[in-house]
Amino acid sequence: MKMDDGAGGYTVPPAAGFRNRRADAGHGSGIRNLTIAGLLFALVLVIWLNEFIDVPRLFFGVAPTPVNWQEAMLETFIVLLAAGVVWRFASGVSGQTAKEKQLLEHQKFFSEVLIRESPTYCLAVKPDGSIITVNNALLNKTGYSFDEVVGGNCLTLFIPPRERETIARDLADIVLSGKPRTRVSNIVTRTGEECVVQWEAAAACRPSGELDFIYAAGIDITEQKKTERALKLSEERYRSFVQNLQGVAYQLDMNLRPVFLHGDIQKLTGYSKEEILSGSVVWEDIIAPEDVSAVRNESHKARSIQNYAGDVIYRIVRKDGGLCWVQEYFRNTCDENGAPSAVQGIVYDITAAKEAEESLRRSEERYRLLADNMKDVIWAFDRNMRYTYISPSVERARGYTVEEAMSQPVEKIFTESSYQKFLKILSEVKILEESKTPPSPEQSLTFELELVCKDGKTVWTEITASFAYDSQGRPAGYVGMTRDVTERKRAQEAIQQREDIYRTIFESTGTAMIIIDEDTTISLANSEFVHLSGYPREEIENRQSWKLFVAAEDVERMARYHVLRRRPGHEAPRNYSFRFKDRYGIMKDMFVTATLLPGTSKSLISLLDITETKKAEEELRISREQIRNLHKHSQDVREQERARIAREIHDELGQVLTALKMDLSFLAKKLPPDLSSLGTKVNLMLRFVDMTIQSVKRITMDLRPGLLDHLGLVAAIEWQAEEFQKRTGIRCSVTVDPDEIILRPDQSTSVFRIFQETLTNIARHARATEVRTSLAVKDGILEMTVRDNGIGITNEQIENPKSYGLMGIRERAYFCGGEAGIFGQKGKGTTVVITIPFDETRIQDDTSACG
Repeated sequence: MKMDDGAGGYTVPPAAGFRNRRADAGHGSGIRNLTIAGLLFALVLVIWLNEFIDVPRLFFGVAPTPVNWQEAMLETFIVLLAAGVVWRFASGVSGQTAKEKQLLEHQKFFSEVLIRESPTYCLAVKPDGSIITVNNALLNKTGYSFDEVVGGNCLTLFIPPRERETIARDLADIVLSGKPRTRVSNIVTRTGEECVVQWEAAAACRPSGELDFIYAAGIDITEQKKTERALKLSEERYRSFVQNLQGVAYQLDMNLRPVFLHGDIQKLTGYSKEEILSGSVVWEDIIAPEDVSAVRNESHKARSIQNYAGDVIYRIVRKDGGLCWVQEYFRNTCDENGAPSAVQGIVYDITAAKEAEESLRRSEERYRLLADNMKDVIWAFDRNMRYTYISPSVERARGYTVEEAMSQPVEKIFTESSYQKFLKILSEVKILEESKTPPSPEQSLTFELELVCKDGKTVWTEITASFAYDSQGRPAGYVGMTRDVTERKRAQEAIQQREDIYRTIFESTGTAMIIIDEDTTISLANSEFVHLSGYPREEIENRQSWKLFVAAEDVERMARYHVLRRRPGHEAPRNYSFRFKDRYGIMKDMFVTATLLPGTSKSLISLLDITETKKAEEELRISREQIRNLHKHSQDVREQERARIAREIHDELGQVLTALKMDLSFLAKKLPPDLSSLGTKVNLMLRFVDMTIQSVKRITMDLRPGLLDHLGLVAAIEWQAEEFQKRTGIRCSVTVDPDEIILRPDQSTSVFRIFQETLTNIARHARATEVRTSLAVKDGILEMTVRDNGIGITNEQIENPKSYGLMGIRERAYFCGGEAGIFGQKGKGTTVVITIPFDETRIQDDTSACG
């Protein structure tokens, strides 16, 4: 690309002095232009020197500012470009003198040398990225020659593919806007190595404003970037270290006054950071008195011995009065003369570690005491099965002293059978140790062997053994513990014996029995159940649910019992019956006794086949019903017969007696006075006839009271109460609500007969002085209550099968669809309560007479 040597040069200073450029003659006033060029060159030199020589300080005494050498080098390159512009402008001035030409030549040479030999990377490119020229620094870095790069594309040669699009946009932006751009990017050398460069690029334009070329200067900041990354990583590490520091870091002067603290000093001591730094709290004052001397000794060494480092453990007294164990690591720093100038260190709270250490010490003491006094024997064997340690408890366990046991060969320790078992276990262990996956130290074996004691007796022991390894992880032997389990063995044998007994009982009880798990699975069944169900035992145990054997209508009820039986406070019935279904679908009636086995969630179920019993009960129920019906019929017949007899007595005997009385009365009137003795006889006969008539009335009323038929139940009850009171002298009261109670004749008869029987029992047995009777109707139910104040009936008398009167009361109430309740309390009388429905819709279909 050829430079334009038209009037006036470039409006933006181009990169003057590029290789293969020459200065052509210009025009204008030579002296004026030379003067301007000189001034510009002088200004350039001053600006350039200011970067390397601190001009403000040199001339004005102003404090210097730190020099950024990368920026200085980049600005130097801009200065050189400006110098090139000066030279390019000056070289075009017409009318130059020889001296002026010589000065311009020197300037040109100076600019070319500075650009060519500058460590800054310099290049000029066309707008399309074609390289016009480069300096030696860039060529040396990339490994190319000048001829190899000139004319080539800067993006292809120097820029890695991932950044080419970005750099191309920057070039386009410079072309369009004319504004300089700054960019940090990577460049690629000929060998493919990359380095980081900070670029500054600007556009060079002709006087007409037309873009001529783009020039750029760059500084290699690869090492700077590495340093920045290393510094950032170091800072992050330091920050992480400081932030996660568990202790309290400090720095002290030589008078042991704190000048720096970092960490939670208040958490450690209870005192604030300000209290420590201000000196209001002196560190030595919070050290436990017993430890002050040791800390002072270390402090003296830190202040007097060059490069001294140490640590000390001591206690401090916290602000709240509590003691805290701390460990302090420290070292001193020295001045240029080697004398200690400061002490820095860190203090850790080791209270927890100290407490753990003390706990471990006490634990070791307890372990030693335990090992010396425990009944169990602790031992260690090497790989040749020789004792390397055995606890003193061996003497209590086997009668041998430690020395005797240590010298005893292994075959003498066990009985013969246990020794053979031991050898078998040992061979399996050897195989395991030599396998690709040997056992870990945490893995253990437990087995039982019989040991021989010194007195010849034997004891059963439980041995727990683990594997021991040396520091290289190689098998070194075995460690373990031996425990006397002779009593446990005996207990196990006793338990086994009891289990055999219970199994025999379970199998020989004569009833079907099963054990049911919580999930309803039958876990055990005896032979009777196997026979009852029709299934073989192996198809029942641990395979079938008890629901399989329950009729569909009973499953829900029994499932509810099964759940309730396992809930605290919810009592399921212990005994109940259900319909049992065997393998062939045959239904049987079963009576169940169910209970939870102690300490488990299993149920023990005993099943009794009551099919025949049920049949007998049904037959008995039918027979009893027949007997009741027969009794009812006999009562009906008796009542009818009573009514007939009462009518006949009343109608026939009553009429005869009435006629006889009338005739006797007539005869008495007709007798002459002289027959006074005969008159007396007739009057006597009249009295007998009256007595007979009253007896007939009484008998008739007893057989069938006419009041009951003609005036109803209430009148009959009241009449009977009055008669009872007249006859026995016992007060008898009757209350009725409502005043009129109308029942069917058969019901009225039953209630009346029950009342009669109750009064008869009171007269015979109660020794009462008062009887209160109430008749009430509520919701279609007649309730008659008879209370006396006698001696009270007993439960034995109530349940006595020979209490026919009471039985009659119950039966009469039953026949009328009602109930009879008889209650007594010793010394407080007896109460009879009869309830009978008299609503036609609530009475049994059989409405025949009840009594």
